[in-house]
Amino acid sequence: EAAGNESAVGSATATTTANPTINKPAGQVSVAIGASTCTVTNSLVTATSIVLCELQFVDATFTEILSVVPGSGSFVITGNANATALTKIGFVVINPV
Repeated sequence: EAAGNESAVGSATATTTANPTINKPAGQVSVAIGASTCTVTNSLVTATSIVLCELQFVDATFTEILSVVPGSGSFVITGNANATALTKIGFVVINPV
């Protein structure tokens, strides 16, 4: 479940909470205004997970995702600049067999 302000979107979750917890294999997060990173806590993520992310709203400055780094229980999305508006990003977590 996502913590904070959320709404269900299909099998995913959308949240405007900075650095949210979303324990699902797919979802949506928003990078906060003034931030260039977002840490998503997700119990399904390991250091060897593949996390695919896609911008779903292009901000005037945060126009691309530079990296997505998985760790034990979370991943960090880093963009090219601080966002000037809430910048929505969709994600999918894949765990290799």
